[in-house]
Amino acid sequence: MERIMDYIGKNACQSAVVGLMSTKGLEHFYERYGFWKRPTEQFGNGMIQFWGETMHPVKDLKG
Repeated sequence: MERIMDYIGKNACQSAVVGLMSTKGLEHFYERYGFWKRPTEQFGNGMIQFWGETMHPVKDLKG
């Protein structure tokens, strides 16, 4: 993770936004590197879409 953060620090544009999806329950690992959980007062929930997938990742797993 240190190498990734070093790369971002050297290559990201000024005011760049770095998105990250964490495995549920492991968010604390990334908080050590300055990432924070959403939603917050200012920012809503993060969202994803599986483009071209035939399975809906939430509905189909619930049965």
